[in-house]
Order: sequence, then C-alpha cells, then structure tokens
Amino acid sequence: MLDPLPDLLDYAALTDWSDQHEAKGYTYNDFIEVFLSQKTAIGYYRACIFALRIQPRPLEDTVEWLQQAYLKGDEMLRLMVLALRINANIRIPFLKGVAEANGPREGIVVLRGLWSEINKLNGHPLRLEAELRITYGLMQAHIVLGDTDQVDYLSLRLITLASLFEGSSLKSYYVTMRSGALAVNGHWSQSVEVLSQEGMFDETVGPQKIRMAAINLSNGLINLGALDAALSAIHRALEVQSADVMLRSQEQWGRALYGQSSPEESSLCPDLPLQAWQIEVMHLLARAEAMAPIGKALNQREHLLRSILIETERSISHDIFDGDLLFGQWLRGRTRLLLSEYGMVMQELTGLSEPLREELYNRALLAALNLELAMTPLETLHVPLKEAEQQFRNVFEDANVINYAAPEGLAALVGRWHPQAAAYAALMPQPIREFLPALDSILRVQTRVMWRNQAVPTPLVAHLTRLGLRVPTIGLSVGGNVAYQIARLGRKENGVSIWGPLVPALPLVVALLRGGEEHRLIARRAIQDFGLLPVNQQTDPEMAKVATLWKSIADSQSPLSEGFRALQQLN
Repeated sequence: MLDPLPDLLDYAALTDWSDQHEAKGYTYNDFIEVFLSQKTAIGYYRACIFALRIQPRPLEDTVEWLQQAYLKGDEMLRLMVLALRINANIRIPFLKGVAEANGPREGIVVLRGLWSEINKLNGHPLRLEAELRITYGLMQAHIVLGDTDQVDYLSLRLITLASLFEGSSLKSYYVTMRSGALAVNGHWSQSVEVLSQEGMFDETVGPQKIRMAAINLSNGLINLGALDAALSAIHRALEVQSADVMLRSQEQWGRALYGQSSPEESSLCPDLPLQAWQIEVMHLLARAEAMAPIGKALNQREHLLRSILIETERSISHDIFDGDLLFGQWLRGRTRLLLSEYGMVMQELTGLSEPLREELYNRALLAALNLELAMTPLETLHVPLKEAEQQFRNVFEDANVINYAAPEGLAALVGRWHPQAAAYAALMPQPIREFLPALDSILRVQTRVMWRNQAVPTPLVAHLTRLGLRVPTIGLSVGGNVAYQIARLGRKENGVSIWGPLVPALPLVVALLRGGEEHRLIARRAIQDFGLLPVNQQTDPEMAKVATLWKSIADSQSPLSEGFRALQQLN
C-alpha cells in the first residue's frame, strides 16, 4: 500500500515520495491513480506529468486532465499548464488560441512571456517549480535550434534552480538532464564528467534517475570509444535494479555497435525505435561477417547486406540528430562497399555533415571507410589518400587527449568493422600505434599461405583478394580438407562468431601506391614481406596478371593508370 501523499504543491517532497515508491515496485499508473483520486487541480496536473513519462502516452486522458487542472487551478497553475502544453507539444482544443506556438522559435517567445507572468507571483509555493519547468522548456527549444550557448546556460540554470530544493534528489535528475544537453551539443567528455560525481547511482536517488544517469553516461563513453567503461556504468546501475529492461537494452545496443552482441538475439526493447533498428542492422552486419565468404554463404551474405540497405532507409527519412544520420550514412557506405558497389559509396557520402570533434565513434568509422575506398578500382577518391590518412590520424590524436576517450577501444572498433583499414593504419607512413597488432591479420603468402600461425588453402588467396579489392569473384568450389581448413579460420571473440578477418596484401598495396615515394617504398616492402598471390597461381590467371602488374607499378616499371584500368576490367 502506498504511503500517505505529501503536499502535492511541494515538488521536492513529491519527487522523493515517488522515487521511494518506484524503488519498491510501484508504477507511474499507481501514482496517477492516487493523484486523480484527490480531484484537485494540482492532482490533475501531477497526473499529467507522470502520464507523459509513459510510452505510449495516454494522450486523450492527458488532455482531459490538463483541461481540469486549468479550469480548477489558480493563476500560477494555469500558467504552468500553458507551459506544459508547449513543452510536451500537446494540443488542447479547449485552449485553442491561448498562448499557442508553432515550432521552437514561437515556443521560446511564449515561454518567456509566461516566465514574466510567473515572476509576478512571488511567494507562491509553485513559483520555483514553475521557473524550473519553463527553463527546461526553453532548453529543449534551443536544443532543436542548435543554439549551443543557450543550451549550456539553461542546463546550468536548471541545476542551480534544482539545488534550491534542499534535501531532495531533484538535483541529480537535472544533472543528468544537463549531461544530455551537453551530449546533444557533441560535448561527450563533459557529459561524462558531469555524471561521474559521487551519488549518481545511489539507491536513494530512485530507479528512474539511476536509469537516466547510466544511459547518458554510457552514451557518452560509447561515443568516445570506451565501451568497457560504458558497460561498467550500466552494470553498476543493474546492481541496483537488475530487471530493468531499458538498461539491458542499452547494454545490448552498446555491444551491437562494437560487434560484441550475439546476432541471434532480438532487440530487448523494441519500444525504443532508434535503438531497436540500430541493434537489428548491426546484428545483420555481424551475421554477414561471421560467414566464410565462399560458396552458398556468399549469396546468404549478399541477402543480409541488402537487408541492411532496406532497414537503413529509415535513418535517411526519420533520424534528426547529426550523429544518428552520420551513423546511418557510414553503415550504408560500409554495406555498399562489402557489396562491391564502391561507386555508390561515393554517392552515400555526398553531402555528409562534418562530425563534431568528440564524435569519435562516427569519426573513426567514416575515416576508415575513406581509407578502404582507396583500395578499390576508383581512380578519383571521395577524399584524397593523404587527406584520408590525416583524418584517420587526427581521430586517434584527439582520442589520446580527450578526457574519458579510449583510443584502444576505437582501434578495436575499426578492426571489427574495417579490418583492411586497420591493417593499412599499421602500414602507412607514420603508422598509428594502436593498430600495429593488425599487421598479424595480413595473409603471409610465401612457400605456404599462413594467417596467425594457421595454414590457409592456396585457392582462397585470389578469392579473398578479389573481395578485398571489391571486384567480382569467379566462384570458388571447395570440399573435404580445404573446406575444413576454411571453417577453422573462424573463431569466437567476446562470445560472438567471427570469420577471420583475413586481409590480403594487394588491396593495401593499391592504396599505398596512390601516395608518394615513401608510400611506394612501404608498398614494395609489404609485397616482399607478405606476398601477393601464391606462385604458379592456376585458379585465377586474370588475378595473377593483375598482381604482377601492381608489383611492376611498385617497382616504378608501369604507370599507376594501367593498374586501375586492369582492376576495372576485372569488373
């Protein structure tokens, strides 16, 4: 049974009361029922506040309750109803024409007008809460408008106002809100810093606030490449509320983005559309990467990749934040590259907005995609090679100085979804230290073909080279011992099945030979150290001719244009 209600005019006491009861397992619907039983203006208003936290919203009821709060309330409560209507974008026919707003700019004007009226009612018990709620509405409007200075000011103002409610957990709620505002502005490290203070995961804070803090904190860390730290934050929150589905879903989402979630799992929280579709498409990509790319698996792989392109159409039409749009564009570009549609990758990247400095997740993957485009038959790149290299270096230079960023986590991310770019980053002039282990993923084609101390069937090399160059394959029939050897090249990593990645040297050489003399010397050394194709290659004579030509280009005996022409003729 619920404890007696505090004074409904006392926002701080009511917040503490609801936190304590939510921790005991009571729901928002339980609270709403009690508020409505009071049959008072403030009771109807409180019911609306909690109803707006339920998904899907009980919209018809909410409109009716707001109308009752307005009709029965005093001047202060009427002003708060008008503000809530704008903040929550609720249409109330009864109030048509009264303090209405279309869009954030009009909303700001109306809210500031309401603020002026509220300031005339000093001494009212709802006065401080009213200012807090209007400040929140103004912050949300400025977020939509992209006005970062105002968002920063207003989010700080929220914490100041919340601090005036002495002895309440309200401050932690608005600290979390400020972290979210900083995140929208791309200030991920500050967002993490705000949430790293003591007490954010204390049981007395309440389940909803713990959940919000853990989700915001993990969002920041995931964008900074620090997946392990993000998972640790989620696990801390789960120690307090182990059955929380949204926290479990957040963990699944983070793992999926980094390729560490089992692709056989369905989304744990389909009520979160953005998160659910991102989990789904990353699971499709993980399934595609788990297959040995031969025989019937190539058709299955293509089907999975085509499914990703269909699913990511919603990103183009529905996502509103730049970070989500960038993720969608990277994923579409990566998928088209795996389908050998490298020309279409250029189209997908056209008009791409510039990622913010601390959007390290998106920056790392987009820079890796540009590096892998240099390994295709394209003569003109989306980003010239040396510029693409520097963009990639910049990501890791920034990751080494931004607070809470994890360059090793970003390197693992790139190695998971762009293994050829990871190997290239270890080979290129001024190699990136975090990628040096990726040299072990390059096939060693000597008297035997080896990968990580495992024997690789000779016919597989030319096939993988075609796949790595994004040119058509000619089919590879295997059976018996060869099929067994190929299957053994798969493994489990973080509990997820992965095949390879086996990186052939020729695509790396093609990219290097787009650079200057230092690049050429590295290309020649790579050919010597790793080899291109087995001697007396019989399964793919056309590919053997192309490999010989690129070796000649590395030795300065043939022009680069001939190499691209030869690759294009393989199409």
